[in-house]
Parts: sequence; structure tokens; C-alpha cells
Amino acid sequence: MDIAGTDATLWSYNIRETPLFPSPFLHDFTLTPLTLMVVYQHCHSWKKFLVWTVVTTGIISFVFFPILITLGFLKFYNWHYSYSFALMIGLASLARWVVIAVLKIEQSNK
Repeated sequence: MDIAGTDATLWSYNIRETPLFPSPFLHDFTLTPLTLMVVYQHCHSWKKFLVWTVVTTGIISFVFFPILITLGFLKFYNWHYSYSFALMIGLASLARWVVIAVLKIEQSNK
């Protein structure tokens, strides 16, 4: 998500943690996936998963991103917090659906 967004100049990172591109410390490689993995592991129903995904992505989108912008790490150009919020919910739901589908296929082939 970060590579596509920075290439499309929807946002940019003003401070580089490392000279590597993409940085291995971006939230898309660390904070977001790890947090959503915890949500996935502890939520066995779709309803519970969606509630906690909305809470988690809400905190990331509406608390963490504004902090990054205030500190000068991140700058949005043609992007809004709500876009990140919706995109993360969609990607998390898609990932859960794929994992459940693969597990069903695996169990049916036993």
C-alpha cells in the first residue's frame, strides 16, 4: 500500500528511518499487519472480527496517522484518513476470507 501510495503521490514520508526503499519500519510492514494478525487470531466469528478490525483500523487511521503527520513523518496530498480506514478494513477482510477458503479446501482434501 505504501509503495503504491507514494508512487501515485497520494502521500509521502518526509523522514527516512533507513536509506532503504521501502523502509522496513513502515507501518504497512510492522504495526498494521501485526495488529491485524492479533485480531485475526482472537476473533473466530466474522462479526467479532469485523468489530475489532474497525476498532483497530480506526485507531491506526484516525490516531496513529495524525500523530505521524503532526510529527512531520508523513504528509498526505490527495488522501484522507477515511480512505486508509476503508482500505485497511477491505484488505483485512479479504485476507481473512482467503485464509478461511484455503483452510476449507485443505480440510476437504484430507
